Amino acid sequence: MAGEPDIWTLAEQSLRFEWHGGGVTRVSGENLDPWNRLPCTLAVQLTDGKGLWLYLRGRERVFLPPGAAFCIAEGTWHRTENPSHESYVSRWAHCTFRILGSVDPLSLLHVPVPLSSPRSADLGDLCESLVMLRGESPDLLGAVDRQSLGFRMLGAVLQDAPLAPDALRRLRVLRRLEPLLRHIRQNLERPLTRDELARIAHLSPQRFHVLFKEALRLSPLAYVKQLRMTRAQHLLAATELSVGEICERAGYRDPFHFSRSFKHATGLSPSAFRQRVEHSVFPWPAEMDNQGTA
Repeated sequence: MAGEPDIWTLAEQSLRFEWHGGGVTRVSGENLDPWNRLPCTLAVQLTDGKGLWLYLRGRERVFLPPGAAFCIAEGTWHRTENPSHESYVSRWAHCTFRILGSVDPLSLLHVPVPLSSPRSADLGDLCESLVMLRGESPDLLGAVDRQSLGFRMLGAVLQDAPLAPDALRRLRVLRRLEPLLRHIRQNLERPLTRDELARIAHLSPQRFHVLFKEALRLSPLAYVKQLRMTRAQHLLAATELSVGEICERAGYRDPFHFSRSFKHATGLSPSAFRQRVEHSVFPWPAEMDNQGTA
């Protein structure tokens, strides 16, 4: 399109990073963790131990020897198996990367599992450095250091991860849909219909559905449901609100429908999910907003 700013220039101008937590954690020798997915990127490097099996839903399992690292995009179903039952150390981080407001750049890449050896070591060092910054007083220098470490983390992944063939096309559509995606995030507590969303996007319902699914890999209403489930998961993990209160804040009017939808999405009832998070190896991110995924 004549006069259209270069999409990568726009991506550079809008690139941001947010760190939600991390640690250097010795993990006891549990054998098989339950399936889980997070509303943020999970970066992990393993040290010590004898290695783990990593399962990503829809893909073959991958063995991770000591020293290996992986980085998985938000919303990815995953679990680990420790065949040796020996403890190991994990250097890990929860973080969010965004371009164009709501796009997770990892969703535009083919990220290998595990990362190459040099990238694995870099990723672990960066996770640990971010943890070390946590205890320092918040100031401009600390903020700059944290952003620098975050962008270096993304850079380490990019060195191993080729761009998906349709990435540029998806970015152009997502740029067009960004005002709509912002509207969705700001109105999750009230009913949202496909026709209403199409009107906001200035598209026919049929054309809107096609473009939306092409860019986000989900139908419009499935995307809304995903955001609502993410909000509910966060509130269950990070607050003491009752399930009924969380039901309303997640945009559901019927607690039974909410509980059924939640179990379908996560495999657990809301109460069981809250109990599992309390015993999780990687604690749920304490501060998350509904930025959405792309």
